[in-house]
Amino acid sequence: MDSFGETIKRQRKFLSLTLQQAADIIGTTKPHLHDMESGKSSNPTAKIINGIRWAYSLDGDFILDLISNS
Repeated sequence: MDSFGETIKRQRKFLSLTLQQAADIIGTTKPHLHDMESGKSSNPTAKIINGIRWAYSLDGDFILDLISNS
C-alpha cells in the first residue's frame, strides 16, 4: 500500500491539479501540501483531512488508514 503522501500526490496529479490549486481547494498552503506529499508532515488536522477527502473524492476511512499506516 502506498503511503499517505504518495497517495495524495498521485490523486492530485490524476486530477491535473497543481500544488497551489489543490492547496487552495483543501484549505492549506502550498508548502504544507508539499510537505504532506513528501512525507515531512504526516499528522494533518481534521480540517485538512476533510479537505483532502472532498477535493480528491477519497473515502475518509481510507485516508485515516493511510495516515495510521504511514
